[in-house]
Amino acid sequence: MDFRFSPQEENFRQEIRDWLKGNLPEDWTGDRFTRSDENRNVYRDFAKRLATKKWVAPHWPAE
Repeated sequence: MDFRFSPQEENFRQEIRDWLKGNLPEDWTGDRFTRSDENRNVYRDFAKRLATKKWVAPHWPAE
């Protein structure tokens, strides 16, 4: 069984890496967002950016 990623999957993985480099807050350390108002706003903005890429609930119908 071959568990390697296909070229299309590798391209998508790289697209995600590149997108995260340009869209994660610069001071983000990989920790979860806390429940402070400031972090809530950062999370909300990040979720909107994910939505513009259609990477939020991609299995939902467009309508």
